[in-house]
Amino acid sequence: MTINVRDYGAIGNGKAEDGAIQAAVNAASEGEIIFFPATSTNKYLIYKTITVDKGLSFLADHGVQIVNGASANEVNAGVSGSAAFLCTPTSSESLFVFQGIEFVSGGMGIHISSSLAIHPLSRAEDCKFSSIASKSVFIQAPGGNFSIDRCLIAGLGGTTGVLFETNANFDLISVQNTIIRNQVKEAVRVKKALMVAPGGSGSIYCHNLTLVSNAQGIIFDNATGSAVNIRYVLNTANVVMSGSGLLSTGSAFVS
Repeated sequence: MTINVRDYGAIGNGKAEDGAIQAAVNAASEGEIIFFPATSTNKYLIYKTITVDKGLSFLADHGVQIVNGASANEVNAGVSGSAAFLCTPTSSESLFVFQGIEFVSGGMGIHISSSLAIHPLSRAEDCKFSSIASKSVFIQAPGGNFSIDRCLIAGLGGTTGVLFETNANFDLISVQNTIIRNQVKEAVRVKKALMVAPGGSGSIYCHNLTLVSNAQGIIFDNATGSAVNIRYVLNTANVVMSGSGLLSTGSAFVS
């Protein structure tokens, strides 16, 4: 079943708060689709994080933006620390899909935070992230199991473009056909384009990944200490990196 956010009162004019998006999410059942149709401005403005506790797909017409702003006059300022979507699943079968959405401003775009593994087909595809203050995509879940495909992460001012914290063994983290491009001045440019901070072994697949003007490229950071031996199977076919490129810190072992 597809739920249209405008049927729940969302306006999408970039001026009025579209808190009705939360009502649409609350009304949806596991596995349903939340749809953002095109409007005259294609801008849905939110003041608060949209919280999601079940597996849902978020689909938008071409050009639609989710603007995370403190007020209608401050949509480009960002809201430090706040995410457009915070997903906290109650089941390891929860599947999260974000497709065709442009995330503008705010602390984070997509934040998945769970003590449970998420569905291995969870993904963001054909999305754009602009002017995000902290992390465009932040996955905090055992197993990782999230894919990013055909996305553009641009105009970063935060510390990390994409961050995975698995805290356990993971099956596959995939980032492909994606550009992570810093467009802000040197003093505030993103420090890490793609960072993986795991607590176990797993595979990372990078293909057709372009990292431009970032201080560091792909970072593996094992914060759990030397007792954990981490092995990665890394496919970096057609990866173009600037800055420090591929780095490994802590006890991480890259293979």
